[in-house]
Amino acid sequence: MPFALEGIDFAAEPGQLVALVGPSGSGDDDDLPRARLYDVDEGAVEIDDLDVRQITLASLGRVIGVVTQETYLFHASIRDNLIYAKPDATDAELESAARRPPSTSA
Repeated sequence: MPFALEGIDFAAEPGQLVALVGPSGSGDDDDLPRARLYDVDEGAVEIDDLDVRQITLASLGRVIGVVTQETYLFHASIRDNLIYAKPDATDAELESAARRPPSTSA
């Protein structure tokens, strides 16, 4: 299935936060060549006039965030999953996070 984003052209100023979003099920999380999960077939995605295909994935990961609608757990212990977000968390913070009910979105 071809990607749905075509003819997109915009510029973001330094320090500006930009988000591409769509309604649930619209496929927006699958179609964007964000963080180089997909490379473009035509044209280019550029940051500071540099094609993202010339930027290391580690560098992109420091400036681009991906928020999915699905929750993922790593194939590891619950503790390992919890400390992924805050490696220096105390045992008390981990216990608090584990007991906290999941948040719900409106």
